Formats: sequence, structure tokens, C-alpha cells
Amino acid sequence: MTMQPDELKEARQEMGLTQGELAERLGVTPQFVGRMERGKQAIEPRTALAVRQLYNELTPMYDARDLEKMEGDIPLRNAMIVWDEEMSPPMLVVDNTGRGGEEYISSYGACNSDWARADTVGQLLRLLSRIPEWTLVYRIKPREVHDALWVIPEYRRAMAPDFIHRPRR
Repeated sequence: MTMQPDELKEARQEMGLTQGELAERLGVTPQFVGRMERGKQAIEPRTALAVRQLYNELTPMYDARDLEKMEGDIPLRNAMIVWDEEMSPPMLVVDNTGRGGEEYISSYGACNSDWARADTVGQLLRLLSRIPEWTLVYRIKPREVHDALWVIPEYRRAMAPDFIHRPRR
């Protein structure tokens, strides 16, 4: 995983960090970051990986389009997806912040211990990988899954502009 000096500088600037701030996050000196950006110091694969992970955390995913904030938005990091064929609608996204022992028969997301350890991209990939299960195993209509997930801004951001269907509310 190689990274060129200009890519490092561009990533740092897009994250809105000074060389000193990036250095602090990487555990190196500002002078070291400056040497890497000028091509005087090789950018090791582990440093490139750390910069890319930090970039994923600090910048909007996929592109810079600004999606409107919606009332009831639930950030991906707090999103707990619950489903049950007896519910209407059969799937909901609830905010798991501060939940004290409330139990659901079927749930996924912020209620799982591995969720907090994953970065935003990892959480989104975990979420998207569950869609076939929800539609094929639990027989929740794809439109109902999409409508439920729509309250998650990161999900909305991941949808291609020509695919976006705003759910009926």
C-alpha cells in the first residue's frame, strides 16, 4: 500500500489538519511529516494505512456532496437496527445511545460489541452486508429495509445519486 508525498499532503489538508496535528495522531514529529510530504522520507505502508484510516474517520465518505440533515437522523455509530415480522413496519433503526438493558429479539448494530471497534467504513460495510439476510431470510421487502436505513446519514451518503429513493413518510 504505497502513498506518494503529494497524496499525503492532500489527505492532510482535506482532513483540515496541520502537520503538527497529523504528527500527533500518527505518533511522529511534525518534522517527520514535513519530510514525508516533501519526499525526503519514505512513507511506510503502515503509515499510509494509518493516514487512510484517519482520513476515513475525519472526512465525508464517497464524495463531498452535502446531504440535508433530516429530523430523526441517527448517526451510524449509534444505530441499532431492530426487526421482527410482528412489527409494523417490520424494521426500525433506533438510537442506541444510553439504552439501559432494553432487549429486542432481533437486533444488530450499536448493540453489538464489535460495532464500536469498527471505524465508520467498517460499520457501513457490516450494515450493507446484512441487507441480503434481511430481505432473503427474514423476507423484509427491500423497500422497507431501505426506508428504515434512510435515517442513517452515512447510509444516505453511500447511495449513488441516481439510485436515491426518498422513503414515503
